[in-house]
Amino acid sequence: MRDLLQSLEERYGDKVRISVVDPRNPLVLWYAIRYGAWATFSTWVLNGKKIFEGIPKFEELKRLIDSELNK
Repeated sequence: MRDLLQSLEERYGDKVRISVVDPRNPLVLWYAIRYGAWATFSTWVLNGKKIFEGIPKFEELKRLIDSELNK
């Protein structure tokens, strides 16, 4: 996961904001409910939409992000 996040930061810099949150934290419980993000797997949200569950390959995530940035 660390390598994937680092690759995203290197590619997009300030174009995207990456936040890692623990859905078991009461302060972010609302996000967990809104996006169906549970502590058993990673959930990726982009511009308010859940785009992936689990840990994607970099190329797949890059394609999703590029598609959203080019709208």
